[in-house]
Amino acid sequence: MQTMTTPTELHERQGSPRGLLLQRAADGSHVVAYRIEAVRLLVSVGFGIAAIAATTWPSVAKPIGAASALWALFSFAVLAVWSQHETSAAALAQESFDTWLYELPWTLTTNDQPLPEEDLRRRSRRSTIPEDRLSTWYPDVSGIASPYGALVCQRENLSWDSRLRSRYATLLTIAITTWISIGVAIGLAGDLSVRDLVIRWFVPSSAILLLAAQQVRGHREIAAAKGPLAGKVRAELDAADNNPLSPDEEARLWRQCRIIQDGLLAARKHGERVPRWLFEHYRDEDEVDMRETAAATRERLTP
Repeated sequence: MQTMTTPTELHERQGSPRGLLLQRAADGSHVVAYRIEAVRLLVSVGFGIAAIAATTWPSVAKPIGAASALWALFSFAVLAVWSQHETSAAALAQESFDTWLYELPWTLTTNDQPLPEEDLRRRSRRSTIPEDRLSTWYPDVSGIASPYGALVCQRENLSWDSRLRSRYATLLTIAITTWISIGVAIGLAGDLSVRDLVIRWFVPSSAILLLAAQQVRGHREIAAAKGPLAGKVRAELDAADNNPLSPDEEARLWRQCRIIQDGLLAARKHGERVPRWLFEHYRDEDEVDMRETAAATRERLTP
């Protein structure tokens, strides 16, 4: 029979050497992926800005458009694949941390295996998140039954990430709409034909428009996939009380945790990323919401 972590251990173990190593390995992979995505974004934005020059000097429109198309091909065929590889590694490292923390069995829904120890240590050296943040990554769930503690942590993960992705998708949608509107306005003001407008504005902007559209679709798909998972977690916690769990009920809850964890792993392997500046901008506000929710649940479920 599997031995489960006690409530106090679950909160404290995340700041142990093993917990920090696994979290740093995940963050180290995210660091590389963030840098790749930053390069993709900045160069694509540069070509978008070049579209302004193309509308002013028609002679440079075709060279800029050709270079933008080549960059878009390289961005999606090479850099996106590299970024996806790092994202998948980060997802597996995070899965190792979560399953270790909750003492859940490894997923049986995919052929993915935990990263080798050597790879974990190499990736951990790239981490930039301070130790004090990693040691309190998940909320304090001491005093409640272990399966409920795991569900509280999963709820915070699902809710926080979905909120960020919805914000970023909305921001990108506004940016895409604004950029297309500016292009149409320039075309009307300059009495450009549709062909000229496409060559001078939209072809040079193709890389950034394609990247932004891909991000919007991906973030919305991930947020939509996490919605039912969050609903399952809330349903379990809302139906819970502070009475001792029977062995059968505890086993059922752990099975639910594993099912939810499978969904988290699948979502984490998607390459679309929320930039860290957006996370940091809303971090204090979001953390208050998440931790107050966790504290209220913990208070209700404490015997």
